[in-house]
Amino acid sequence: MTVEAAGPISEAITEGIRVEVMSRYAPENARPGDENWLFEYTVRITNERTEIVQLLSRHWYITDALTTRVRSKERV
Repeated sequence: MTVEAAGPISEAITEGIRVEVMSRYAPENARPGDENWLFEYTVRITNERTEIVQLLSRHWYITDALTTRVRSKERV
C-alpha cells in the first residue's frame, strides 16, 4: 500500500523536508465497548533538498476528539 492510495493525508514541509501522514481506523484491533479505539499511521518523510540530511529523532502529536494530546519521542 502506498501513502497516496491509502486515504486522507496530512502533509507539512519544513526547510525542504516533506512529511506525509496517513491515518486509518483499525476496527479489527479496536474494542469500542471498552472505549479502546485503535488507529494505524503510515508516515513518509521525503528529502526535497539538494543536500543529504539525516533523521536523528522524531516526535509527534496525536489529538483525539477531546483534544487530549499524546506526545511520543524516539531516537532513530
